[in-house]
Amino acid sequence: MLNIYKKFKKFNSVPTHVSAWAIAAQALPVIALAVLGFFYLFDLADAVHVVWLLVATITAMVAVTWWWWVIYAIRDVHSLMKNTNDTFNSIAKELKVVQKDMKELRDLTANDPRNKNSKTKTIK
Repeated sequence: MLNIYKKFKKFNSVPTHVSAWAIAAQALPVIALAVLGFFYLFDLADAVHVVWLLVATITAMVAVTWWWWVIYAIRDVHSLMKNTNDTFNSIAKELKVVQKDMKELRDLTANDPRNKNSKTKTIK
């Protein structure tokens, strides 16, 4: 059951959806033009119908091209957000290390007998 969940989760990711929509945006207009050509070639439609279908196809292609651009823009924004999140996580880890080092340094200087400004007293 866990294996099915992992496969579903992998398929349900944003980059997978972007790829599927990009393939559809490229393939569907070409298929529409091929079908129109087939109808006209075998005289299943007259010239007026083909012109109207071409107008509809061109309109659809403009819409699909715009949609395709939006899909790639979403993919790029998602990639940017992921990279930014990874960078912030890396910085947070580094800051924790620096914080730990600063605490150790503060403890060392507080216990140093040469430090006359030390306000903390060590218990012996």
